[in-house]
Amino acid sequence: MKEHPELGVAWYDEMFKTTPRYTRHYRTVRLYYIFAVAIQMIRKNVRNPDILEIACGTGQLAHYLFDEGFKKYRGFDFSEVALRIARKKNLPFEFSKGDVYDIKPFEGNYNVVLGTEILEHLKDDIAVIKNMRKGVLGIFSVPNYICKGHVRCFKSQAQVEKRFGGVLNIKDIVFVHRCFVFSGRVK
Repeated sequence: MKEHPELGVAWYDEMFKTTPRYTRHYRTVRLYYIFAVAIQMIRKNVRNPDILEIACGTGQLAHYLFDEGFKKYRGFDFSEVALRIARKKNLPFEFSKGDVYDIKPFEGNYNVVLGTEILEHLKDDIAVIKNMRKGVLGIFSVPNYICKGHVRCFKSQAQVEKRFGGVLNIKDIVFVHRCFVFSGRVK
């Protein structure tokens, strides 16, 4: 699997400022279908979810979770531009600045970690999962295509299992909209 360089916060800030899809309603974006599968996985596996979203971006998934009745949520991102957009949604959730490579954002209570379209952007995605508390349910999505900002992509379910099976007890993998959505307990 060929790897590409990781991009920094300045690139993502500019992307969030200039790309209209990040300010649109969650039902109108491609990630909607990925979000829907993630929500199904939460409902299937966790009775009283207390959700931590890593790289929450502009809050589109948080908005969907709110509309679906989820009450306990906090998200963090390293892009202040994305966080400003998320906070404008006026959801009763916390959006804070944080870096996935730092242990601090992973402190506190949660029993579900969501990471949609983030792991493929990180050189050391395994270290990020290791920042999560053991036993929590992780739900992630990774693409089967490469584009700017992606460090890697996954061409098969077997590649997903090989990469993440050492840190997650993978339970479900679903292929939707050119992405693998998978869940598992952190080892």
